[in-house]
Order: sequence, then structure tokens, then C-alpha cells
Amino acid sequence: MPATVEDVYSEVCFDLLEDGGLVLGLVTFQQFIDYLNLVLVDLLKETGISVQIFTQTVQAGVSQYPVPEPIMRPDEAYLAGTLLEQSDVQDLNNRFTKWRYTPGYPLRWHNDEIPPQTVELVPVPNYTGAFIRGTAFPDPPNGQFGDWSASVETAPAVFTTESAPVTAALTVVGPVLPTPVVGLGDPFPEIADDFVLAYVSFGVLERIFSSDSELKDPQRALWARAQYREGIAILKAITGELGPDD
Repeated sequence: MPATVEDVYSEVCFDLLEDGGLVLGLVTFQQFIDYLNLVLVDLLKETGISVQIFTQTVQAGVSQYPVPEPIMRPDEAYLAGTLLEQSDVQDLNNRFTKWRYTPGYPLRWHNDEIPPQTVELVPVPNYTGAFIRGTAFPDPPNGQFGDWSASVETAPAVFTTESAPVTAALTVVGPVLPTPVVGLGDPFPEIADDFVLAYVSFGVLERIFSSDSELKDPQRALWARAQYREGIAILKAITGELGPDD
């Protein structure tokens, strides 16, 4: 049976010596839910254990493209199914002249020094791909979530399903924003049950013991953080996200 909010709630209550539930008023149930949602966002953003895919049309002369929710940040960008090299403005300025204005077939992307939740293709695309509608067309985002193929419009009111390589579309991949939990029966669909039961409660406890309340306890907060960071490190190792500081 999938792990639920109640499983984490029970562990947190046990560690706070309130085995029957949060009844003393030191931590309210709503505070627990708020802390838990913060932990879920942090865990998924740091580890990339669950990702979302968004495929959208490339337009000639348009270099910047949105990264819509529920993608929390762009980690990878593909054009026509081929991985693009990630760069930054400083590197591009050093290596290429007039890269913001020179058209061509994009080979790189960056997301610094531009609006949040945006990627910029380099060089500026010199072609327009098949039009990919969004589910709420004409409202944005115009593109499709979930896989490497998309329903493209080839003629008025005629749609076909084609892959990103066929449409030469832009596909962005990044960690998914979790659905907020609100009740004890809510499941954790983005995280394996073993990690929910072993580590998520420590993330909640770290925030409780770090809060400005009667339960503030820096030593316990450090202990809970160490346990939580162990889970983060394991998940990052699984997804290949470990860096030199981990």
C-alpha cells in the first residue's frame, strides 16, 4: 500500500513524544502540513528523482522560450531529440560574437541573465517547426507535457502525433513541482515509499527544531538534518546528480 501523509505524521508525532497526535499545541497540524510541503519541494528540486518533460514549437527569430510549471527549473534541453550543450552568458560572450542576433541551427542553451523560468537557444533559430498546441489553446503554455512526442497541427483542424526529432521541437526536462498535500490520506506519488518512510520525516523535524518556538533545539535540528541529507545524497547518487560538495 502506498505511503501516505499519515505515515510521516505518525513518525513525526512519535519523535515529538505526542504518539497520539499533535494535541499539545507546540506544533499544529497545519504547521506540519506546511513543513511537509516545503520538504517535498526541496527534496524533488535537489535530487531530480522525478522529472517533467515539456515539448514546444521552435519559431524562427525567437530565441527565448518559457519553462512552465510544474517544471521547477530546466536541467536539460533537447532540440529535435538531440541534447543541447548548456552554457552561460559569460562563456557565450567569450566564444561567440553577436550570438544574440546571428541566426542558425541552435546548438546551445542558457538560462542566466534572462527572466526566470526561461531558456534561450543559441544561435537564434533560423527555422519554424510544426505548431504544437497546448491543452488550453489559445491560452499558454503552447506545448505538451509528458513525453517526447506531440500532437502537431499540419493543416487547419488536422493533427498528427509526431516525435520531437520529426518536428524539430524544443524539449525541456526538469524536476517536477510536487502536488501539495493537504490531508492525512494523501499519497506521495513522486517519491518511492522507502524514502518517504525513511527520510522525509527528518526533513520535517529539522524545520520544527529550527523554528522560533518552544521546540527550538539546534542540536536536534542538526541531527535531523544529517539524517535528511543522507536521504538526499542517496537519491542524488541514484539520479547521477552528485557534485564535488556532496
